[in-house]
Amino acid sequence: MRTILCLIFLSLFLWNCKQAPESKKVDADIQQPLVKTEKAQKTSPILLKLVEFADTTATDTTDITDIFVFKQLNENGEIASLDPKDAVSLHKKVTDAKSGEELPIFELKKGQKAVLMVNGRGFAGPLWAKILVDKDAMTIEKIEFDHSAESEGYGDGITYTSFEKQFVGAKIDLTDNTFSLFQSGSEVEKGNQRIDGLSGATMTSQAVVKMVNEGLKKYKGYLNPE
Repeated sequence: MRTILCLIFLSLFLWNCKQAPESKKVDADIQQPLVKTEKAQKTSPILLKLVEFADTTATDTTDITDIFVFKQLNENGEIASLDPKDAVSLHKKVTDAKSGEELPIFELKKGQKAVLMVNGRGFAGPLWAKILVDKDAMTIEKIEFDHSAESEGYGDGITYTSFEKQFVGAKIDLTDNTFSLFQSGSEVEKGNQRIDGLSGATMTSQAVVKMVNEGLKKYKGYLNPE
């Protein structure tokens, strides 16, 4: 009988020894806090380029709504608020020539400046531009043209600084043409400020000047609300 009792106690002792480490492990797991990590939302490269164009700074984790107010110009000339993601989507449509009547507005929170978009069609394909405007002075502070298929050495000259700087400082006219165009010394488009067209790229030059003149007029409801 004594032998049986000893065996029972020994079995219980061994069983407790096996269970103790597991219990400690469970306790340790319970006491260890669960840490959730959230990935920071990265800013769209398109928006970062617009920030740089507007002469300000941001990183890929900057809250872009601290810099821009996003708006949309619809086909009726009306202005509405826009979500940042929708603004990026509309920007892509403008540069792909899939939208010409609905345009994004990237309004800087500090100051009275905004980045506007215009687009059109050149000799070989879509053209577009982003324009930094001063809403108070109604002037063009900066402009940057781009294209999808203009001829190298000819139509692609619209992206050269020497061509773009002709537009800078111009007073925006929302009724008449802001810019005139001279090609080979002759005026081919009437307007307030002279632009000398690109040699060998008459059609592209005409398309660019028309795009800017007509594009700016579309923003009348934004730049000069009644």
